[in-house]
Amino acid sequence: MPRRTLALLPAAALLLGLAACSFEIGDVEPSEEPTSAESSAADQQPSQEESSAPPTDGAQSLAIEASRLAEASEDALEAQLGYRPEIDCGDVNITIYLDRMTYCDLIDPVDGAEYEVTITVTNIEGEQFEFDIAVDDVPQG
Repeated sequence: MPRRTLALLPAAALLLGLAACSFEIGDVEPSEEPTSAESSAADQQPSQEESSAPPTDGAQSLAIEASRLAEASEDALEAQLGYRPEIDCGDVNITIYLDRMTYCDLIDPVDGAEYEVTITVTNIEGEQFEFDIAVDDVPQG
């Protein structure tokens, strides 16, 4: 499995690897191999890769509440940072599928700065899915 790194908030003042996470109806379980997505401070607008429509090639997809994705991401980052950031992925249901990238906002509780978070689905099995999280190095705005 490829190894990736996660750029943490400046308040953390260091770079850590983030374990890939799996999610099943509110539960987060770290995967055995640490992985994470590398942060890219690209365009602040969601790319065309962010879509609520699953691919048409018959790949497995899963409909979830955005708030559950945000909560699972908060749980994963809390384990790495030692404090719980607030993540907002919106209020609508989304359909996730392999390699889907969802862009959310992270509010740093230390200074209130907002960062873009990219959540990438790495595996789906039934009602469970795994994802990597990358936090931008620079706050939005």
